[in-house]
Amino acid sequence: MKDRGLVGISPLSNKKGNQMIIQKSKVKKIFNANGVQLGAGAIESINREIIKTITRMANKCKEGNVKRILPDNFWIALGDYDLYGKDY
Repeated sequence: MKDRGLVGISPLSNKKGNQMIIQKSKVKKIFNANGVQLGAGAIESINREIIKTITRMANKCKEGNVKRILPDNFWIALGDYDLYGKDY
């Protein structure tokens, strides 16, 4: 099996582009509830940003040697190492 890794291309990519991992109807509902219309291609752009964010979070977990995300260590995936307003 070919190692896709987490750096560079997302494992959720295919030859035609990124796979849709968000639910279009729920995204539209959230924007519409706030009085915002989504133009052509906006859903695909939002989906790409979600994939980038999730990939970035996975990379941070890998860098932090985290094998399992739990509510107690979720901050590592977010990269929020400054929990108490101090630099360590």
